[in-house]
Amino acid sequence: MSRVVQAFSKVAEEYDRWYEGNPLFLSEVEAVKSIGPVLYPSLEVGVGTGRFAAALGIDFGLDPTLSMLSLAYQKGVKVVCGTAEALPFKSQVFRGVYFLFTFCFLEDQKKALEEARRVLSPQGLLILGLINRDSPWGAFYLRKREEGHPLYSLAWFLTPEEARDLAEERGFVFEEAVSTLFRSPEEPPQEEPPRKGLWPEAGFIVLSFRRS
Repeated sequence: MSRVVQAFSKVAEEYDRWYEGNPLFLSEVEAVKSIGPVLYPSLEVGVGTGRFAAALGIDFGLDPTLSMLSLAYQKGVKVVCGTAEALPFKSQVFRGVYFLFTFCFLEDQKKALEEARRVLSPQGLLILGLINRDSPWGAFYLRKREEGHPLYSLAWFLTPEEARDLAEERGFVFEEAVSTLFRSPEEPPQEEPPRKGLWPEAGFIVLSFRRS
């Protein structure tokens, strides 16, 4: 069992409660929605407790953490245990693959993107939802990493440009970006409408790509 799986296994229910009515989460969901409707069938890699999949209507969710998958299953997500680097699916079976707050915890981001491309149908959609490392929110989570936070000490945060380069190197064509979380982490959280485009100060960036 990897360190990431061990860490998330210990906090599944607490982690899930964080999302309940949280304006940060609601802002992030709206940003993903603004990319466009979910195409079926779709897969969320690193589905966790299923909060994003349930809110967005993503039908399949994959995660290596059984305690989290149990909570996702209760939300109506079709769950599969597995890892991003070795997706247990046939090739070209999904029209959409989503990585939402998952990418920074992966052991091999390049292999995960190769696997995502494999299971996507021609012209299928890849969605990456990322904490922007160069934003105030990125600095906030980097401090948590340096302080030894049980989860974020295991994360490797990227800039949107780095994530885009990784995806394009593995056969994806960039389509658009959407940004949200412009308020400082020090301010009381509130829902924020998404903005089209890549805004450097935004804490959460959604990047969409097509399988070439």
